[in-house]
Amino acid sequence: MTASRAAATLPYRTAVVDQSGHGDFKTVQSAIDSVPSNNTNWVSIQINAGTYREKVVIPKEKPFIILKGRGRRRTKIVWDDHTSIECPTFMSLADNIINSYNYGGSSENELLPAVAAEVSGDKTSFYGCGFSGVQDTLWDNAGRHYFKRCTIEGAVDFIFGNAQSIYEVCTLDGWMVKGGFITAQARETADSPSGFVFKGCTVSGVGLSYLGRPWRPYARVLFFKSNFSQVVDPRGWDPWNLSDQ
Repeated sequence: MTASRAAATLPYRTAVVDQSGHGDFKTVQSAIDSVPSNNTNWVSIQINAGTYREKVVIPKEKPFIILKGRGRRRTKIVWDDHTSIECPTFMSLADNIINSYNYGGSSENELLPAVAAEVSGDKTSFYGCGFSGVQDTLWDNAGRHYFKRCTIEGAVDFIFGNAQSIYEVCTLDGWMVKGGFITAQARETADSPSGFVFKGCTVSGVGLSYLGRPWRPYARVLFFKSNFSQVVDPRGWDPWNLSDQ
């Protein structure tokens, strides 16, 4: 279900986040914190334009949340944790989440893991979002997820995890000065439903990159009717440490 369709058909209350104080909350996290635990009704959080310097977490016990910004270039969430995939700027652990705002990062630091977003809840969707980082940008960790018209930027394994996800009409933008990898999928068993599907996507950027490498033995990634630029290594895939794959 799209964010606009949910807004038109589902009952929900609305909260406004505005840094200048012209809303209900000044931070995104305080608006999320206001949602009751074990919530069963949709809550729409409208995030006005601005750069919100904060770490945002949607706990597992707070489902049915819609986050809507003012556009990918106008509403940004920025935080500076790094060195570990356990420190994302945005973390969604709850089910039934709809997102249409932006998560930003900085590419000026050395090449260290700096996760822009971790998505671990089920039935979570993103529309027109941006995820910016260098290494390990988007941790598509677990659950069923849908991304449409999003932009994901990075250099090394910048879409990784064990989720069951579709990326439709998305832009994958890399800056691989020394060579890079777009995906690192982590499917662990032959009967697992997890995998990444990229449909009608565009791969762009600078340098040279593999489409992906297997983080786990049964990694599964499919590019369908997508546009590859000169940044894609003609070999396509790197076996990482699985030399027999």
